[in-house]
Amino acid sequence: MDRNVTATDEYKDKLVKLMPAEVTAAFISINSLVAYDLTGHKIVQWLIPVFAVITYIYMRFAAQITNVPQLLFTAILVFPVWAIAIATHRIDLFVEYRIEYFPAVLVILVTLLVPVFVKK
Repeated sequence: MDRNVTATDEYKDKLVKLMPAEVTAAFISINSLVAYDLTGHKIVQWLIPVFAVITYIYMRFAAQITNVPQLLFTAILVFPVWAIAIATHRIDLFVEYRIEYFPAVLVILVTLLVPVFVKK
């Protein structure tokens, strides 16, 4: 399947192309394997930007996406938002205010709005 978003793609097709399922699955797996302690939380905190870079590399070279806005939205916005939502229980320990609902709302907004803005 060609993962480049085009102007003629339907919304659901854009959504599938913008969600890096393979990288997200790897992040979920590692998040599950890391101990639920302070060291583990710090590891996961650092994994989010590392996996954002991996997302860009994966989408550009393995998925052969050439659409630059799609690459940037996916690596800079979509993956980190999903990763923060996945690891919310860990991130709550590092911020002064509880953010447990914010990532879930942000994931919904990103999922609904990004496919609208990313066009070929």
